[in-house]
Amino acid sequence: MPPGGATPEGALGYVSAALELARQVAEGRLPRPEQVVIGVGSTCTSAGLLVGFEYAARQRIGFVDAAGRPAPPELLAVRVTPWPVTAHFRIVSLALRTAELVARLARDPGLSIERRALSSRLRVDGRFLGRGYGHATQSGRLALEVFEHSAGLTLDTTYSAKAAAALLELGRSGARGPVLFWSTKSTARLPALSAERPAAAPRRMLGYVARAERLLEKRAELPRSYRLLALPSGRSESARANDGESR
Repeated sequence: MPPGGATPEGALGYVSAALELARQVAEGRLPRPEQVVIGVGSTCTSAGLLVGFEYAARQRIGFVDAAGRPAPPELLAVRVTPWPVTAHFRIVSLALRTAELVARLARDPGLSIERRALSSRLRVDGRFLGRGYGHATQSGRLALEVFEHSAGLTLDTTYSAKAAAALLELGRSGARGPVLFWSTKSTARLPALSAERPAAAPRRMLGYVARAERLLEKRAELPRSYRLLALPSGRSESARANDGESR
């Protein structure tokens, strides 16, 4: 499986999520969005939403205009990984293959979607990527603070904060609305990490974690509360003590 689960099977979850949103609109729980803003990294989420929006509009579930015509929202996908990973054609191609999978599973050729229908509802914005994946940006940090202070919502600097920065820019530019912000950051708390779990991890995974810890340690970017998973604890404690003296 490619990184991020960017396969038709991996996109099915967000086909369902798009239909869930459409149902909420149909029930009057929120207005029909003209645009949906989301971060795009591996393209799986964006592709699934494109397909689900189109299906809902076809079935007149939520996404219809005042005249009752299909009106799926435009998807603004904000890059958190660079081109060509997040190229417009890649997102559309995955969405096409996802629709083909649905049509095949349902044995209904009518569930296929034309490329033009998907392509016309997608816009990709790379202005908020910064130095690249995982690198925080000033606009993202500002958006993170705005969301936390205004709505009590916690974002992350890798994905949702960059998408939120694009949302704030939309607001300043007077873009048509309503605009819906789709945060992909889970609100579920992670389970407590026991000392036994890292030791049971595959050796290749531990090697990757060790390289990441070494790099962050070198940059003095490891949080003081971080508990090392792969690096020897003695080596790290002395290095972090030296870091503390130099700060």
